[in-house]
Amino acid sequence: TGNEDFLRLFDTQIKYGKRYIYRVYAYTLIVGTSYRYQINDITGIADYELNPTKLFSEICVFPSPSMKLVAVPYYQKMIVVSDKPPIFPDVSVYPYRGDKNRAVFLLKSNVGSVKEVPVILREQDNEIFDSILEKMELPENSEIEFSSDDPRIQAFYLMFLDWKQNHKPMKILLTRTISKLMPVTSMSLANKLLLHRL
Repeated sequence: TGNEDFLRLFDTQIKYGKRYIYRVYAYTLIVGTSYRYQINDITGIADYELNPTKLFSEICVFPSPSMKLVAVPYYQKMIVVSDKPPIFPDVSVYPYRGDKNRAVFLLKSNVGSVKEVPVILREQDNEIFDSILEKMELPENSEIEFSSDDPRIQAFYLMFLDWKQNHKPMKILLTRTISKLMPVTSMSLANKLLLHRL
């Protein structure tokens, strides 16, 4: 209406993690003509058995205006309500006092956004990132926007990788999860160092 060329819709009944399809139809009024036929008279019936090709009739045609309202598909979009994947944390490694075979990992949450191509570490990561690309309507192997706007976090998931491996997905040597009951901005973990076998 007026100079507006877009429509803004706020749907308050959607649920997190659910898939929805929005379909927009344009209602078009089709104006045409309908016809009604009436046969007034048929001649040649008496001679039909002798000459069946000679039949004549008078047909009256009664036109009248016809209007129909038709719903025409105009636009369709599939959406999923979800958050953007979180941005990577800041990780610092410090020697453990009194034990040269241990180290302290300090993890701090990050805020902001960055676009990067995902690094596949586990087989199930393919399915996760393919789903994210579909939600963002991006082609395969595109950069994904990782974003966090709240520095508070309740858990970190750590994977210790075999960095000498050249193939993907990388070999995961150890996984650890550290968590807190209340959201915090940083956590630490003291862990035994894994000596790589040459």
